[in-house]
Amino acid sequence: MILIKHYSITVICLFVILQCSSSLALDAEPIGWASYNDLGLKGTTGGAGGATVIVTTEEELKDYIRRDDPYIILVQGKITMAQRDVKPNKTIIGIGTNPTIIGGFRIKRSHNVIVRNLIIEESGYDGFSVEYDTHHVWIDHCDLSDCHDGLLDITHACDYVTVSWCRFSNHDKTCLLGHSDNNADEDIGHLKVTYHHNWFDGTEGRHPRVRFSYLTHVYNNYYHRNSYGIASTCDAEVLVESCYFRNVSRPTLVGYGSSWDGDLVERNNVFVASGSRETRGAVPEPSDCYSYTLDPADDVLAIVTAGAGLFPVEYNEPPTPNPMTWHTAPHATSPSTISMTASTAYDYSGVEYYFDCISSGGHDSGWQDSSTYTDTGLTEDASYTYRVRARDKSANTNQTDYSYPLSATTLSSDCTVRLDSDLYSDCQIDFLDHAVLADAWANRSLLADISGDDNIDFADLMQLASDWLKCNRDPATECWQ
Repeated sequence: MILIKHYSITVICLFVILQCSSSLALDAEPIGWASYNDLGLKGTTGGAGGATVIVTTEEELKDYIRRDDPYIILVQGKITMAQRDVKPNKTIIGIGTNPTIIGGFRIKRSHNVIVRNLIIEESGYDGFSVEYDTHHVWIDHCDLSDCHDGLLDITHACDYVTVSWCRFSNHDKTCLLGHSDNNADEDIGHLKVTYHHNWFDGTEGRHPRVRFSYLTHVYNNYYHRNSYGIASTCDAEVLVESCYFRNVSRPTLVGYGSSWDGDLVERNNVFVASGSRETRGAVPEPSDCYSYTLDPADDVLAIVTAGAGLFPVEYNEPPTPNPMTWHTAPHATSPSTISMTASTAYDYSGVEYYFDCISSGGHDSGWQDSSTYTDTGLTEDASYTYRVRARDKSANTNQTDYSYPLSATTLSSDCTVRLDSDLYSDCQIDFLDHAVLADAWANRSLLADISGDDNIDFADLMQLASDWLKCNRDPATECWQ
C-alpha cells in the first residue's frame, strides 16, 4: 500500500471530451438520483476529504473498505477478492491499465460510496450487491461480466443510486432492482435509481428488472442483442427515454413472469430491428427531482460505445508539456530564499506541480496548485539545484517527467549592524531567532547567551524582544542593509 501524503482527491474533477459528441464521458459528479440531497447528505461525495491510498493486494483493499474513516482508494492491477462489504464514505477508483477485481463488492446498510473505473468479473455472487437501506451510491465507468448471480443488484429499500457509463456483457441476469414480489412493505417509496449511458452488450435481460420503485429513470442507454430490455413490475414507476435499442426482442415489458404490472413510460427512443414495446400509465418526472441533459437518441450508439466501460484512453495521458519546462529559472531572492516558476501545464482535469530540490539542505514543495515556489530557510551563499514535474487531477494522477535541473546560489548577507540577537544569522530579528533561543533554553546551550552572563534566562529573552522591537521600528539602521 502507498499512502499519498501531499493531497487528497475531492469528488474528482474529471473532464475528457469525446470526439464523437459534445457529451462528457467523465462526469465530475453524479447525475440523477445519486445527486439528490436527502438523509443528511448533499449528493454523493464518497471519500472526499479523506486520505488517498493506492492498494495492490486483497489484504490492503479489504482493510481500507472496512475502515470507519473516509478514504479515496485507488486500485492498481488485478485483485482477487470474494465479495466484501464497503463501509460509508469511500471512493474506490481503478488506476493504471485494466484495473480488475475478480470478485465484487457488497454495499450493505452503508451510504455515500463511489466506485469507478474497475473491471468486475467472475464474482461467486453478484458483482455489486447494493442492499438493506443503503443510500447515495454512484457506480460509474465499470466493466462488468460473468458473475454467478447478478452483475449489479439493488434491493431492500435502497435509495439515491446512479449507475452510469458502465458496460455489461457475457451475462444473463444483469441488473435487478427489487428482489421479491413479497417485499412491498419494505420497498414501496424507495428504490430510486438512475441508469444512464450504459451499454448492455448482448446480456439477456434485467436492464433493469424493476419492482416497487418510486421512480426508476432509464435514459441514453444502448441495448444490443438482448432478450428483453426493461421490465416494470409490482407497481413500479419507470421512465425510459432517449435510449437506443438494436436487435432487442422485447425492449420494454409491463409485468414479467409471476410479477404483476408496473407503470412504464417510454419516449423519444430509437428502435432498430427490435420487437414491440409495452407501456402502461404515467410516472413522475425526474426533472422535478434533479437536473439532467439528454443526448439525442440517434447519437446514443456512437456516444455510449465510445465512452462506456473503463475511462477512455485519453484519461491515461499526463499533462502537457511533458517533460515539464521552466518559465522562470530558480534565482536567489535573499540570503535564505530561492524562487522559481514552472511553465504552465495543461490537462482537462486540472494540474498540480511538484518542485524537487535535489541538493542537501533544500526543501521540496509537495504537490501544490501554484506554478511558483519559494524555498525558504536556506543557508547563505550556498548552491541549490531544483527540478519540477506536474500531474493531472484525475483519478489516475498521470505525471509528467521531470524538467532538466537548474541551480541557484543564495545571496551573501552583509549586515550593517550585526546584533547578538540575530541567532539565525540572516540579518533579521524575528520568529526564527526566537525559535533558536527556545531550543537553546530547553537544552541549556550557551550558544544563545545573548546577554553574555553565561546563562540562558529571561535576560536573553528580554534582549531579543528589545532588538526585535527596534528592528520593526527602524529595520534599515538597526538590523540589516
